[in-house]
Amino acid sequence: MSDDPGLRVTGGTPTDEETAAIAAVFTLAALERAASTAPLDEQPRPDGWLRSARNLRGPLPRGGAWNAF
Repeated sequence: MSDDPGLRVTGGTPTDEETAAIAAVFTLAALERAASTAPLDEQPRPDGWLRSARNLRGPLPRGGAWNAF
């Protein structure tokens, strides 16, 4: 077994129990994912251009008090 624990705390001071709890959650999630027979997301994810284009807004409505002068 390697000396690298695979888990690194970058902030705070968790107790040994808290570190063990999060390690157990990650281990269980990894085991469930490995045991899952469901196919992974087979639809291709949109590339960066398509993701950023969704957030574009339409033109602002004209008129109102700001355009009065």
